[in-house]
Amino acid sequence: MIQVERLEEVEPEGLRRATVHLSFNQMAVVTLAAIPNRFTWRLSDGRASGVQPLLMYTILNHGQTELDFMLPTNEVLCAGVRYTGDKAWWRKSLPGPTRAPERIMIRLGGVYRQFVSIPPEAAPRPGRYLAHVTLCGIADYGVEAEFEVRTP
Repeated sequence: MIQVERLEEVEPEGLRRATVHLSFNQMAVVTLAAIPNRFTWRLSDGRASGVQPLLMYTILNHGQTELDFMLPTNEVLCAGVRYTGDKAWWRKSLPGPTRAPERIMIRLGGVYRQFVSIPPEAAPRPGRYLAHVTLCGIADYGVEAEFEVRTP
């Protein structure tokens, strides 16, 4: 049996946030964190580390109404990762709940949270990286966070 005296939510290290004010009654806080924000793909003996880093993207609706979005395609979340010294981005998008390629509408009540895995090809070499995640086609909901790939 486990007895928990105090349980609290903690923010991941390196969490970044942006506040979005689209109108008087539409306000949201958008956050992004790489979990973990420092990792290595290989151990010192050359074996894979087994780590699976993730980007955690959250929209917390603080407005008086639900947030409705008409997206241009069925892609809901767009993520990009780039080495801080480069200009080229590794990109990935996550589709909505429909397989149809037409536009979709999503409605956000209180909290929307999505995780995007960071594969080795997105961050192949040691160094600092920048991640950018947004709702596809809606730049106002974009936020950036940094993470680091370390040498073994």
